[in-house]
Amino acid sequence: MKQAEKRIGKLLAELNSRVVLVEGKRDEQALANVGVATQVVKFSGKPGKIAETAAEAAAGRRVVLLYDFDDEGERKAAEMLELLQPIAAVDRQLRKRFKQLFGCRTVEQLPHAIERLRKDINERKNE
Repeated sequence: MKQAEKRIGKLLAELNSRVVLVEGKRDEQALANVGVATQVVKFSGKPGKIAETAAEAAAGRRVVLLYDFDDEGERKAAEMLELLQPIAAVDRQLRKRFKQLFGCRTVEQLPHAIERLRKDINERKNE
C-alpha cells in the first residue's frame, strides 16, 4: 500500500519539475487541486504558437503533454509532440505513467482518481 502512495508522490513531484501542457482551464485547475504548482500552458490558439510558448517556458526543463486520454486528447498530444520535439525536450513517459496509475480518461478527473486511490489504500490498510 505504501508503494502506491509513493508512486503518487513521485509522479506529482516529477510533474512539478516540468512544464505541463493541458487542454484547458479546468485541467489546469485539476492539477492545482492535487498540488501541482509548475508552469502550465493551455492548448488554445494555433498549435505552432503553443509549442513555441511551451518551449520558451521550459527553459531547460522537460515538457509533459498532459492532454486527456480520449481520442481527441491523443490526437492533440501527437500533434504537439511533432511540433515540440525539434525545439524542446518532451517527457513522453510521464503521461503514460499517469494514465496507468490513475486510470482516468480526462485530466479533470485526476483529483477524484487520486482520492479514490488513496481511499482504496486506506481501506486495505484497515483490513
